[in-house]
Amino acid sequence: MNELARRGLGQNTLRQIKSLLSGILSEAIHLEVLDKGNPIREVKIPEDGVCPPKETHAYTFDEIRRMMLVLGSQGKTVIAVAAFSGLRMGEIKGLRWENWRDGALLG
Repeated sequence: MNELARRGLGQNTLRQIKSLLSGILSEAIHLEVLDKGNPIREVKIPEDGVCPPKETHAYTFDEIRRMMLVLGSQGKTVIAVAAFSGLRMGEIKGLRWENWRDGALLG
């Protein structure tokens, strides 16, 4: 994990990586592919050497409204979803038409 920290990954990302690896190894133990304990449980996330969280910016409602005034319907839809859904960029990119039903986004 120290090598990953040196690459600029934050503590939350390192925790997620650790959780994923731990889950994979736990399943391997359950399937009897591995016969020893889960070594990831002993890994410590370093307190130093990680990047601090990046600052974020939230547009004001007036800024959002002004963007939507100059965009076509597709652009307005993208801005509205990004501004009002609470989804992260990766989640927005992963949306499909199947996620829209009866006027609501489904998880």
